[in-house]
Order: sequence, then C-alpha cells, then structure tokens
Amino acid sequence: MKRLLWIIALLSLLIFTNSASAAQLTYNEISDASKIIADQASKTGTIPSQVTVNNKNITLDDYLY
Repeated sequence: MKRLLWIIALLSLLIFTNSASAAQLTYNEISDASKIIADQASKTGTIPSQVTVNNKNITLDDYLY
C-alpha cells in the first residue's frame, strides 16, 4: 500500500512539473519589464497584468517566476 501511494505521489509530481511552463526571458527583458511595471505602478497605482517587451507578452506570472 505504501509503495502504491509513493508511486502515485511520484507520478503526480512528474505530471505537474511537466505541465508548468514559463516564458524564456533574458536579463535585459526582465530589466525592461521591471522598468515598465515600475513606471505604470507609479503613474496609476496599479501593477499591470501583462507588459510587452521585444514583441513578447509577459504576464505577471511569467515575470514573477
């Protein structure tokens, strides 16, 4: 029974790990996104849900990852 639970836990971990993906961002793209987010936050008082850098739409989740 313990072996079955261990196998299920391992398979679940592999499934969830493989389904996660993030945008591939360079250091400069992250830096540019930071500047855009800071500028937007200082102007409007809100953090944008996404920004565009080098024709890439970067969501807040991608940025925080």
